[in-house]
Amino acid sequence: MSVSVIAKHDLDGYILDTEIVVKIPQGTAGKLVQSVRNDIVIVQFNVPSLGALRVSRHDLIVNDTIDSVLTEAERIINIKPFVEADVHRALDNILVRALEVIATDSNRKQVKQLITLYNGVQKHYGYVANKTES
Repeated sequence: MSVSVIAKHDLDGYILDTEIVVKIPQGTAGKLVQSVRNDIVIVQFNVPSLGALRVSRHDLIVNDTIDSVLTEAERIINIKPFVEADVHRALDNILVRALEVIATDSNRKQVKQLITLYNGVQKHYGYVANKTES
C-alpha cells in the first residue's frame, strides 16, 4: 500500500507484536503499509532505523486518492498465493475506502449511511456450503 500519511499530532505507535510504545512527533511523514482492522493501520514512518508501527488511522492525515485505491486493489488481487476469503475481505475494505475518497461534501452523509449499511451485513468470507450426497 503506497499511500502517503502524516502524523496529525504527536502520537503513540506500537512496535509490531509488542506493547512497546514509540512517540511519533506531529508532521512525521510515512507510508501506509497495511490496514489491520477497523481504524488500526501499519505505518512505516520516514524515521531511520525504525520499523513499521501500529497506529490509529484517526491520528493520521491520509493522502487517499482514487489512484492509490486502485493501485492497492490491483496489488491485493495479484498477491500469491491467492486466498479467496482474504482477498474478498481486503477488496471489501478497498471498496469502502473508494467510496470515502470519492464522496463529496454534498453526498458525504449518504455515503456514510451506505457504508454503515454495507458494513452491517454479515459477510461469509470463505464460506463453504455443506454438500450432501444424493
